[in-house]
Amino acid sequence: PVNDLHGHEVGDRVLHTIARRLETCVQEGELLARVGGDEFLFILPDLAQAHTQAAERAATLIEAISSPVSIGNIEVRLSTSIGISRFPEDGDTASALVHAADMAMLQVKQDGRAGYAYYSSAMDEQAQFTLSIERRLQSALEGHGLALHYQPIIALASGRIDGVEALIRLEDGVAPAVGPGVFIPIAESSGLISPIGQWVAREACRQQASWQDGGLPLNVSVNVSALQFRRSGFVDQVRGIIEATGIHPRHLVIELTETSLMENIEEAVGILHAIKALGVRIALDDFGTGYSSLSILSALPVDKLKIDQSFVRAIETDHASRAVIDAVIALANSLGLELVAEGIETEAALDYLRQRGCQLGQGYYFSRPLAPAQLLQWCSHQEGLHAV
Repeated sequence: PVNDLHGHEVGDRVLHTIARRLETCVQEGELLARVGGDEFLFILPDLAQAHTQAAERAATLIEAISSPVSIGNIEVRLSTSIGISRFPEDGDTASALVHAADMAMLQVKQDGRAGYAYYSSAMDEQAQFTLSIERRLQSALEGHGLALHYQPIIALASGRIDGVEALIRLEDGVAPAVGPGVFIPIAESSGLISPIGQWVAREACRQQASWQDGGLPLNVSVNVSALQFRRSGFVDQVRGIIEATGIHPRHLVIELTETSLMENIEEAVGILHAIKALGVRIALDDFGTGYSSLSILSALPVDKLKIDQSFVRAIETDHASRAVIDAVIALANSLGLELVAEGIETEAALDYLRQRGCQLGQGYYFSRPLAPAQLLQWCSHQEGLHAV
């Protein structure tokens, strides 16, 4: 991510700084080596109390790296994931010990980073699964194993289709089949999320332009990850996709989560204004689950709020969820924003939202995400249901 956001020169200087910090933790008789791009290896021989001392040293390393790294005007914060293997319990060769430590490190990353873990044999199975998904994603990017399905977004007052949300699927024909809830986190941790995000945006825009040419002017919403949004040149990337696919910018909606904007609000506002200048609209996704303040929200140049589906699905049973929805509807109306309710699954939920003035909605009550050909069939079978 440092390379993606700030360039390889800054990334290299960050690595130099981290290496110097790690060197301050080396004691006599120990070995420190850089074994990969951002991976380092410690060998700690002859520990009297191996389990306790290794944990203490891991905590020291995490602390040494936790403070920000300043490179000119750029400040970088890093987390540290440490895997620990023991000789001879976890292996009696160098390769076996490094492998075991690597598996433990991967487990820490999957658990949220910024910690350490001891190797256990159960980690191998999970790590091998993660690695296999990473390889499948890479292969799918290079071939034709990725696909987009589109979930209709409906204007609740009229019942007419307003647009679709593009949702990625891994359709590479390899077992086991895995959904985005499994492979997206792996894509994020492996560095594949940016090229995958670019593919999604390009393919969704190409498909929208095709529908437009066929007389179906649907808006298409595309999810953008925090890393992709903050990456240098993101606005130019969006502009290039618009020009290459021929989509009219007003038909493209970029969806971002609250948390992706809050890390650096001033920078985020600048990027959002640049996107808006292209004619593209912006939706704040999963609204209600993040931590933005109302004062910040009023400063964000967004066009839509999307109520998180956890609130919508609890409309019939949870008073607190209904109260949140009512408050968000009032907030959106006062700010002049369109409101989209996700996760509509029942007629009762639909009626509640429609009566309170929610403009748009999506969910299984209307349709599951559909492949492009299926979406056209769905549209043709909806009496009076056509593009707004």
